[in-house]
Amino acid sequence: MKANLKKNVILIVVASVLGVAVIVAAGVFLIPRIISHRTNSSTTTLSESTHAKKDPLFQHAESEQEAGTPELIEKRGKSLSYGVFYPVTGDEAVDAPVKATAQTIAEEFEKTPADPSGQSTVLRADYRTSVLENAESGCRYMSVIFDIASGLDENEPETQSYRSMVFDLNGDTKLLALDDVFGGDYLNVLAKKTGKYFAGTSLADYTGTELFKTNTGANAENYKNFALQDGKIVFFFDSGRLAPEKEGCQKAELIPSELYYQLKIKLTEREPFRFFSADEKLVALTFDDGPSKGRTERILKILADNGGRATFFTLGMMVNKSPESVKKAYLSGCDIGNHSFNHRQMNPSMSDAAISKEINTCNDAVIAAAGAPPSFFRFPYGFKNERAANMVGMPIIAWSIDTVDWSVSDTRKKNRSPQEREADIQTTLNRVLNHVQDGDIVLMHDVHSITVDVCERLIPELTARGYRLVTLHELFAAKGITPENGKIYRRVVAEQ
Repeated sequence: MKANLKKNVILIVVASVLGVAVIVAAGVFLIPRIISHRTNSSTTTLSESTHAKKDPLFQHAESEQEAGTPELIEKRGKSLSYGVFYPVTGDEAVDAPVKATAQTIAEEFEKTPADPSGQSTVLRADYRTSVLENAESGCRYMSVIFDIASGLDENEPETQSYRSMVFDLNGDTKLLALDDVFGGDYLNVLAKKTGKYFAGTSLADYTGTELFKTNTGANAENYKNFALQDGKIVFFFDSGRLAPEKEGCQKAELIPSELYYQLKIKLTEREPFRFFSADEKLVALTFDDGPSKGRTERILKILADNGGRATFFTLGMMVNKSPESVKKAYLSGCDIGNHSFNHRQMNPSMSDAAISKEINTCNDAVIAAAGAPPSFFRFPYGFKNERAANMVGMPIIAWSIDTVDWSVSDTRKKNRSPQEREADIQTTLNRVLNHVQDGDIVLMHDVHSITVDVCERLIPELTARGYRLVTLHELFAAKGITPENGKIYRRVVAEQ
């Protein structure tokens, strides 16, 4: 019995020693981790003994693919406490304004009046980062979103708000303001699309309220907090701005392609839309009957070399033969139009079914090639049918200058001499250069070799004369005109 007792005593002692060792080991493992978290932060701390004994009040919630390392601005006091986290990336052009924003959040909270009950008011501001990178387009942007919550209860904040910042990382890093990202009549467009977005959410019942309408209206202040996340443009709204506080903060996620004509920056493969003033001299070159592989590409290069763009009224049957030509034109920022599928004359005797087929099959071909539908329609051989115009579902484009280039094509004039061909080129040029005015829409055809030769002289000459060669979308936007479906346009000038 004594032997067993002795053995038990030895086991207890060994177990006690091992327990101490485990505790010490745990302490050695845990303490550096806590210190590491603390030393990762540059803090301005006014800690009191009651807080010093607590676990860290402010902790950064890491997010997936987070950029930078977290830093903390912190204060603990009787009347208020706050912790504002912000990222440090190593790029001073990002870090300086981000830190300044974090400091502003802290300074604004410092001005909060003490609660009459004596309770301490607490603010927590954490951040999320998002880097939008498109390998095909080469565009790269970084967004920093501060998520701010404050109130008397540490766990149930009374108010919530956002601050966001967007940086262009393409070349020299720069902070983007709302007007750097959007142009034209973008505020009205954002107001409409935001209202439509929330109409499909749990906030639908509030979209008719004055509160909602006021804070989603066409006002830059309403849309200042935005970010580029997961291929979307996200707009943030503080709690209480669109609906009662209990509904919390809200965000509207809009698709960049649906805002293409309001965006100044490149977010997809397609070159960004361009914005011009109403008093600039603008001309829209338009090309019918293509695409024509080789010829269309040559015209695109001449345009690009001279800072120009154009509109291509394609035939569906030709799109199916050269879809890559349409895709290239579309990605360069040019407009793609519908010129029917087979170039059939849409006279009054043509049936509704036949008209619809010509229009829709061309639409389908363009969508398959470019990834987007045509924006404008041009009748084969010109406008002939009011009934067809009502069926098109697009603005209808005619022209103010006809080059009649088809009449001097190499196919029609097979046996002419080089001198005669040169004279035909000059005649075609003069039809434009002797009559061109601001707002003109010029008709040509990208299926003729002679038209390409004309463009090699015409495009540089128009540019030298101070004309900007633009798409129809760019022309309408600059002149302040919203094109209407079914309406015919021959020239586009600012309304008086």
